Amino acid sequence: MSRTRQNTLSKSLKRSPSPPNAPARQGGDDGTRRRLIDAAIRLFDRYGVEGASLRQVIAEAGQSNQSVIQYYFGGKDGLVAAALDEVVEQFRVVQATMEAELAAAGPQPGLRAVIGAYLRPLIQAHTQSDTLQHSVGFLGRVSQSASDYYGLVASRFSPYHAALLERLTATLPDYPRTVVSERLRYAVGTILHSLATAREQLRAPALIVTASAGSTRSSISSPVASADTPRPPVTGNRWRRVRNRRCNSTPPETLPPCS
Repeated sequence: MSRTRQNTLSKSLKRSPSPPNAPARQGGDDGTRRRLIDAAIRLFDRYGVEGASLRQVIAEAGQSNQSVIQYYFGGKDGLVAAALDEVVEQFRVVQATMEAELAAAGPQPGLRAVIGAYLRPLIQAHTQSDTLQHSVGFLGRVSQSASDYYGLVASRFSPYHAALLERLTATLPDYPRTVVSERLRYAVGTILHSLATAREQLRAPALIVTASAGSTRSSISSPVASADTPRPPVTGNRWRRVRNRRCNSTPPETLPPCS
């Protein structure tokens, strides 16, 4: 990705507008609403959705009215939904860069080109933008949270999943679509979790892209076994059980990563 495109992406993320489909409010001002959303994303990244209290969000946003979240969002669930809408807007900027990279790869890009075109802009933006780092951490946290919150993530990012799935299945015509979709879901979850838990190691984006692209390519294009059938998303307590089993096993299993 060219330096000009990297700078444009970084600047776009910093001035990302408020999401057009955010929950409606009665009165108030957009600045307060935006500060609450930004504070929520930072605290949800730091403590998790269940771990961050509304009182903490209000204080982080510099507000004193303890009813301000109820006024703007109707409660914590509305705040989480609004925060996800803001993250979607940030990823929409990254998505535009991804599509530009794919267009430059030619009319029929291979698996390596598709994965690289999607990973490079995401990881580059992540290393350059504190805002996106918090957003990726928030996504990682909320994806491991209660199933209702996972459903909010899935519904908002389903267009991105569908677009990438189309690209991948075109490069893997002999693989069942359900298998590619399931492998893609786990690969994306692993990448988000890795980015969220290894920020101090993200000083060499090119190396991270190479390593992530290689592991993603291997996990998606590995031979299909007879038992390779779709599984439900690993979330909430089930995620923690699988993680603990993986971390305590020898040799360790592959998903999800330990934290």
